[in-house]
Amino acid sequence: MVRKLYLITYFNRPAGLNFDNLTYQDFYEKYIIHATRPRTKNVEILETSNNRFVTQRQRGELVARLFFVAPNRGEQFYLRLLLASYPCRSYRDLLNLGGPDCMTFQEAAKTVGLANDEAEYEKAMTEACAFFTGPRLRNFFVLLAVNGIPVASLWSKFRDQISEDFIHRQPDDIDRAYHSCLVIIDRLLRRHGTCLIEQGLPDVADETTELGREQTEYNRNVLKDFVNDWLPKLSPEQNEVLEYVNKLVITAKFHQ
Repeated sequence: MVRKLYLITYFNRPAGLNFDNLTYQDFYEKYIIHATRPRTKNVEILETSNNRFVTQRQRGELVARLFFVAPNRGEQFYLRLLLASYPCRSYRDLLNLGGPDCMTFQEAAKTVGLANDEAEYEKAMTEACAFFTGPRLRNFFVLLAVNGIPVASLWSKFRDQISEDFIHRQPDDIDRAYHSCLVIIDRLLRRHGTCLIEQGLPDVADETTELGREQTEYNRNVLKDFVNDWLPKLSPEQNEVLEYVNKLVITAKFHQ
């Protein structure tokens, strides 16, 4: 409700050249909105069409951000892209960017070049990095992945931000921090029936589990040396058991 009120107030901002070309963010960075007429002296007070009052900011700077919207929210996501880039006074103004017959914000965003697949997802990740850190940013990254968005290139470009909390804990070993982060991402992906490899991400062993530790320590050369060392020491009975097991393994591989 509050967000909608901010948007309605923006649509109904005062007329004039000073206001016509302001985007949503520009407007809230330059002006303060009041529910009642302020008693401030020596400051111009303007009224909006929805009975709000506007005064220009007198001190300091404010960085205004549009509320965050994930790409899987459909039209809301494309509306946000348009609001961040184009001044308007109604939803129809934004739809008209896509032509007089345009009926969706997605179509309008694509017409003006704001919704071009990879660039669109990069913009979404950039915005997410401004709002989220650590676990929430990883959850958003996984959300993109399970919704069919290719995330391999996003990992390459945003891995420092996605791994920020791990890098903070392991500043002297960045690769180790990435590894720890990917382990967590893999666990999140598996809850949705996918994994790092399927998403084109680097595969890592989860060393926090017994299987993961075994996989990490697995070395073919070491095992081969172990076998060569112990084979001559086997008794005849042990050799028979070994040959029987080998036959079973070979037979199983043949039937696969």
